[in-house]
Amino acid sequence: AKEIVFFFEQFGFWLIRERERNYEELLNAQADVRWEARYEEELQGMLDGITDKLGRVQIRPPGVGKRMLSVDDLKVLNAGGDWACSSFSIWGDDTEGGYSMIARNLDYTVDPTSAFKACQMIVSVDDGVHKRFAGVVWCGIIGAASTTLAARAANKRPPQQRL
Repeated sequence: AKEIVFFFEQFGFWLIRERERNYEELLNAQADVRWEARYEEELQGMLDGITDKLGRVQIRPPGVGKRMLSVDDLKVLNAGGDWACSSFSIWGDDTEGGYSMIARNLDYTVDPTSAFKACQMIVSVDDGVHKRFAGVVWCGIIGAASTTLAARAANKRPPQQRL
């Protein structure tokens, strides 16, 4: 719980200032986003866990002043890939079969307190059905931020010849 709040305040708020974003606008934009029920439930569970462990948490978003941490605040941090990272989308005639494709680059930015590094975790997923993969995640971020197949993460490739 304390790691989530630390990451949110140290990295999230720093990134908002660094990218010159308006916190109120990011917060208000959440009303226009349709989060799937499973993500809403996970974010609510995260807030409940934080509250159970630390009590109601007061935060100080840039340019806003004090407010109590809410699910919408957690959504702002979780939507960081949309407002802080570079991305692109293609669809229709530009793709094989007319499918939509969205790609996002993790614009690796380290804050002055290094919360971005301190709060990283490697998660390995093996559901027995799909190929095993590993992901880099951060405290308070739901889903995967960056993933690769486990074999690639372990660097299993043929030895290279020396010249």
